[in-house]
Amino acid sequence: MARCAEGLLAAHASFALGDMNDASARAIDVLRWAKAGHNVIDHARADVLMGAVALASHDTRAAERHAREALATHAEHGNHLNLCDAIELLAAIAAECRDHVEAASLLGATATSRAQMGSPRGYFIDLVPGVLVTLRQSMGDDAFASARNAGAALDLAGLLAFIDRTRGARSRPSSGWSSLTPTELQVAELVRAGLTNREVAQRLIMATETVKSHVAHIFAKLGISRRAQLAALATERA
Repeated sequence: MARCAEGLLAAHASFALGDMNDASARAIDVLRWAKAGHNVIDHARADVLMGAVALASHDTRAAERHAREALATHAEHGNHLNLCDAIELLAAIAAECRDHVEAASLLGATATSRAQMGSPRGYFIDLVPGVLVTLRQSMGDDAFASARNAGAALDLAGLLAFIDRTRGARSRPSSGWSSLTPTELQVAELVRAGLTNREVAQRLIMATETVKSHVAHIFAKLGISRRAQLAALATERA
């Protein structure tokens, strides 16, 4: 455990100094030591660092794989502090992939958790400030606030369910039907079935404001402005 702790500190120092090769090499050492010592928490912390290194080189698939592995471990062991780190990495990945509503919702959820724990920032890595700038510039203050508030309203079970629905959603085009995330496809299908935003929220276990944000995002991706248009397009593809 002491070797893992020292290795993590050195790896994060390299990351902060911008030496991604050294950060990655040191994190790989920690992964090996943690596995040998059955130290699952430090293994997950190293996964977050590996994900951040991958994201720095725009390898979003590798970044997401590490983030989700860390998320599963921290959730299983009730480690809410480091769980936030993994979720914020997922938010940064979502922002990189232009899934802005998803990213803002995740940041809203972690902001609430951090406030409750009295922990304002991540474990050595703080990706949030840069992501916030990107989201505010891309979404505008009102849309960002709506998505962020929706995420803040989720409890842990709802948050983990929301994250699970986004699994495998990266590397999509930025417009058209194929650009929709798995959650957006679910929302579109329920709109096609005639459900209101509140009914969709109840069905998918999310806040109504989150559904509104998803519908707005779907409209923007498809170049439409009315629910009837969305229902027609969804019917064509059914």
